[in-house]
Amino acid sequence: MNNGNLTPNELNKILSDLGLPTPPAAPPASQVAVDDPKPSTSIYGVFPETFGAKGDGKTDDTKAIVDAIALAKKIKQPLYFTGGKTYVFTPTSDTDITGIPEFIGYATIDCSKVDQNKLKTIFAVTGTSTTINSSAKLTKGETSFNVGSGKNIKIGDFLYVTSQEANGNPDRAYYYKGQRFVVFDYNSANGLVTVFETIRQTINAAKVDVSTNVPPFKISPALTFKTSVDNWIYCFKFIKANVDVAGNYYYFANAAIYLQYTLARCSANIYYSYLSEQDDSNRTCYGIVITDLSQVAVIDSYIIGGRHAVSGTGNYPVDYQINGGLYANLERVGSVDGHGNAWNIQVDGATIIGGFESCGYYNKVSNCEIYYRGASAIQCIHITTTDYSWGVFIFENCNIQSLGTVQFSGIITDQITTLASISINNCSIVCKMDSGQSGYAFRIKDNVGAVNINGLTISVDTGDKGMICMFNVYTRNVSITDLIVRGTSFRIYNKLTADSRILIRDSQIEASTNTGFWIQDFEEVELINVRADRNFQTGIYCLNNDNVMVQGCIITNNGASSFSSSSQYDYLRAGLAINNCDNVIIQSNNFKSTNSPSAGQGQCFAVYMMGSSSSYMLQMNNAKGCKGTSASPNSFKMLGTKLSQLGNVSDFPIPDSLNA
Repeated sequence: MNNGNLTPNELNKILSDLGLPTPPAAPPASQVAVDDPKPSTSIYGVFPETFGAKGDGKTDDTKAIVDAIALAKKIKQPLYFTGGKTYVFTPTSDTDITGIPEFIGYATIDCSKVDQNKLKTIFAVTGTSTTINSSAKLTKGETSFNVGSGKNIKIGDFLYVTSQEANGNPDRAYYYKGQRFVVFDYNSANGLVTVFETIRQTINAAKVDVSTNVPPFKISPALTFKTSVDNWIYCFKFIKANVDVAGNYYYFANAAIYLQYTLARCSANIYYSYLSEQDDSNRTCYGIVITDLSQVAVIDSYIIGGRHAVSGTGNYPVDYQINGGLYANLERVGSVDGHGNAWNIQVDGATIIGGFESCGYYNKVSNCEIYYRGASAIQCIHITTTDYSWGVFIFENCNIQSLGTVQFSGIITDQITTLASISINNCSIVCKMDSGQSGYAFRIKDNVGAVNINGLTISVDTGDKGMICMFNVYTRNVSITDLIVRGTSFRIYNKLTADSRILIRDSQIEASTNTGFWIQDFEEVELINVRADRNFQTGIYCLNNDNVMVQGCIITNNGASSFSSSSQYDYLRAGLAINNCDNVIIQSNNFKSTNSPSAGQGQCFAVYMMGSSSSYMLQMNNAKGCKGTSASPNSFKMLGTKLSQLGNVSDFPIPDSLNA
């Protein structure tokens, strides 16, 4: 492994250890012809053999295939590759196959001798469009706009709308607003066009192109395309087309499939777009590239990329969804990737080796198994809006696991100005952190508009370097329910100075090598039915908060007996520590210590108040075994104005100042 990047053999071992299929070897240069399986259509179309192709894996069949393509384009019939043969195809320029409806058959097209210095694409399908307006105005939320009267527009036509206006995430100068529409109606008299889709963004001056030819194309799943290792070419490039892509692809280093202004369904197997171990910086290669207003469904595919397996990029917004399949990469960045012009990315039921990273507008990852190594499993990155209008991230029913010892996070935000929201529902993170690195199992360190966690289990080995942190959460509401944390601390620091609220309910933290929950700088804090158990320091630590309520919690055996006896560390021996907080209510909690053999050891205080904390209510709490210290031999060490103290039970004296 080089700088966190994998060699193919290392990736194969990971896949094998996880019980996942490893990539099959590329077919040999020649193989014995076999009978075809039944094709998706009846056997008709154009055959390269008609023009002299041998398909023996040795003879160069380029001229025969080119001639067959020319006829198939002219009569608009499929091109048929027969009998499990291997056809050697060595074009010296891009081959336009626009007009051919399908490649069908069972065979290998061997492009191993193609020179990457002479061409960049083996096969190209290109549609056409014409500009009908150069300054159209579109209003967000509407379904119609004016393109001018007397235009040649039909129901069902595609409209490609682009502009030079920065999109909602101006992280890069070439991210522009745009959207693809399907025409529902057109009034030729007044120029008003109505579309099926809702307009996503207001655009003041848009160029509108209407499709004049959207060629359909389909690739049989029994076809295999291969080139030489690390050959920097595309196999297929589709522009303004409507395609159904299947098949098997080997070693296309730029990408096997490139999609631009295209509607596509992909169910393909793409193996090792880049294999070289000599220069990691060259691994900017992909399995599938999705660009510029393309809308794509990737279904049950098996894709191994160099940098990314699937990537959404380009100048204009893209939409794609992944359903099922396996996606891996050799580099340590996300194998599934969305750039800042991605509008809608949804991944469901997939296995991801290498992680998910995106700076798109709407992102949802559900029912996935995610394994990561050098970088993070999930990265929310490169969002530079300042008004919390971009970046909705939803993670549901996902299992996240590190592959061995890692330096970085299970989930992280990075290089973000503001982020709209993060929602995590019923997910788990299991990781082993590198004890020599300051890594985090979960880290939000940027301004996030809203954080909602409903069901998250985090288990960390080497937890002193695996802290869970939410820094500078700029939000009025943080809601956390059913959180389970093992082996590390959970810290959340708020940046908003007013009207900020955090609710942690029905959650548990245990065996941290530091503090359990650390909550800081909120105006309102509620901890309801929380359990903090066996954390090395304080079970729950509240710092610089107003209006704190701790209710119905079970707080046991926090604070290690190995601390220094100095009184300055007394708060670290408490189940609940309150520092510089106002209006504190501590009600109906159970504090228990069996790790306090004598005063000053283990969880010797149930509650420890300090700093400039003001008023408090202490009601109906039960403190068992919390012996205090020799200087303060009691379970509760309180500070500030007592508003109420009723019904507290302790094995050790409650100070007179607390008597009702």
